[in-house]
Amino acid sequence: MAIRVTVWNEYLHEVQFPEVAEVYPKGIHGCIADFLKEAGTLPRAQWLLSVFRRFSRKI
Repeated sequence: MAIRVTVWNEYLHEVQFPEVAEVYPKGIHGCIADFLKEAGTLPRAQWLLSVFRRFSRKI
């Protein structure tokens, strides 16, 4: 059974600054989630603006 991980990030700097978006095109949360997926976990990413979608009870 894989470990489920939620990666949370504000995702503001990646949107506001092109130089940050160049380094992290999927956001830093995307980079971390990709790493965790390769390590065998089941990551899901949430960010500040997705707060309106709320975290589900499954998290």
